[in-house]
Amino acid sequence: MNRNGISIFCVLCLTQFFNTAGIAQKNDIVTGSIGQKLDQYLTRCVPFGFSGAVLVTVNGSTVLNKGYGLADRLHSIQNTSETVFPVGSITKQFTAAGILKLEMMGKLHTNDLLSKYIKNMPGDKNEITLHHLLTHTAGMIENTGLDFEEVSRDAMVKRVISAPLRFKPGTAFGYSNAGYSLLAAIIEIVSGQPYEQFLYDQLFKPAGMYCTGYRIPDWNEKVIAHCYDSIKDNGTVLDKPYPYWNYIGNGGILSATDDIYRWHQALLTNNILSVEAKKKFYTPFLNDYAYGWDNLKTDYGTVIQHDGGSTLGYSAEFRRYIDKNVVTIILCNQSYNGVPLFEAVRDKIELIAFGGSVPIAPPVYSSSDVELQKFAGTYKLSSGGILRMYVENHALVISAETNQNAVNALFFQEERDITGVSNLNERTKQLLTSFLNKNYLPMKQSFADTARFGRFLQNWNQGTATTLSLDSIITLPSPTINRKIYQTVIPFRRQGANPLSAVIFRFTIFWENNKIAGIEIQPYSRNSATTMQFQLWSGATYFAGYDLNTARNALITFIMNSDGTPSGLRSITSAGEITALKEK
Repeated sequence: MNRNGISIFCVLCLTQFFNTAGIAQKNDIVTGSIGQKLDQYLTRCVPFGFSGAVLVTVNGSTVLNKGYGLADRLHSIQNTSETVFPVGSITKQFTAAGILKLEMMGKLHTNDLLSKYIKNMPGDKNEITLHHLLTHTAGMIENTGLDFEEVSRDAMVKRVISAPLRFKPGTAFGYSNAGYSLLAAIIEIVSGQPYEQFLYDQLFKPAGMYCTGYRIPDWNEKVIAHCYDSIKDNGTVLDKPYPYWNYIGNGGILSATDDIYRWHQALLTNNILSVEAKKKFYTPFLNDYAYGWDNLKTDYGTVIQHDGGSTLGYSAEFRRYIDKNVVTIILCNQSYNGVPLFEAVRDKIELIAFGGSVPIAPPVYSSSDVELQKFAGTYKLSSGGILRMYVENHALVISAETNQNAVNALFFQEERDITGVSNLNERTKQLLTSFLNKNYLPMKQSFADTARFGRFLQNWNQGTATTLSLDSIITLPSPTINRKIYQTVIPFRRQGANPLSAVIFRFTIFWENNKIAGIEIQPYSRNSATTMQFQLWSGATYFAGYDLNTARNALITFIMNSDGTPSGLRSITSAGEITALKEK
């Protein structure tokens, strides 16, 4: 075995590939070196968890428009460039454009009070304007109910305006799906048309978007991707009560990569929205949010973007790099380790689109679940820690139970010195111990930007008593592959009067140059940060793993008994060999 471990992937050429890896269709586009690199990266990602369609344009030319993985696993239907996906909260920009279109027609103004259109408005909401709703600064509740609950427009409106405000309108940012459903209701009230019909007549049809909408397009002629949460097939949105008013206006519109790109092209002209309307459309207010868009400053200049997703398993992102004339559209139909799939591949697609390179997964063999199942079980590392293996979605999934040695065996195979990782764990424990004892100075001094610490402290103090699991600290490589960043993860329970507040969260500290670059708090999915999918690589016992989040390769080989069952495994690392024995 080559001591350089993962580097040998580059020179191997295996003949049997996964049959779901993105078979070319007649309308797919892969052009130029950038398109070829993107296609190779995404094709290799399929056996390790990617499924969807991606369109990338550079300087107005499409370099990639292709589907990967399966739209329907049961019937082995491939995703293609023409497959239709739910686009989630990308819907909000269509709602915002609808409001601006009505303003261009002289039928409303974004500074109008909400009470002009919604009667019997409670007194605490008399100051709310359409502008507040468009920028998520109205203080409205986030949601009114489940997406597929059968709710009428009037019932939705009553729920929203009856709910208490989260803050005084105009004073803060609070993302609100309910606010955008109110805007959709206003489009109907002012235009006299159903929301979807107005969008079709005024936006979609003029832009040539005949494959975008809830129910108007003829979906019988299209393949609509099933949504998968891990192995669970959630069907398509058309299988459910759809669309109703917890959903309309804020999410759930169906579309395809070509149509989303036609929307981009239409917005480059003044045919649908005027220059003045587009200025409002893109101007950011609180939290860098404009009208249905994030307007962000990045290493690649200004990015106007929005994303969306659902617990059903679908997710989507539409990014327009205005200064560089690059567009990326990612539509996905399965989740990845409990998080939206587009988040795992976005920055890699971006890096390749701007001429960079990304470590890619190796070519692998397909395996039956029966073949893989014999390797399932619990393996105890000689250095301490547990690797738990199970078969899911035709892959051998390895979970590094909450222990740094187990994480090292999967995620740090290419690191020559991992002593710094353990140091970060100990430093995090010390900082958080002081912080929970209300000694904030050590944490503040560790921030690269003390203003960020101030914002974090303010948000933290708005919460209730918290129990952090300081004995379960682990450090992982960061998904930001073009910067040397580590993420230290601590599970915790936030406890308070609300029973929902006792759920487990992930408290993540991002480290760069030994300083805290940021802190993030997210719902905790079981082993979501510490699992990696493996596939048969070379021979009967050699497996390759690839983590979509971090673009990290891993390699393991199983130690076999004479009867063909595994007794243990070896993890090949540049720092040395790690062994684990299978527990009986």
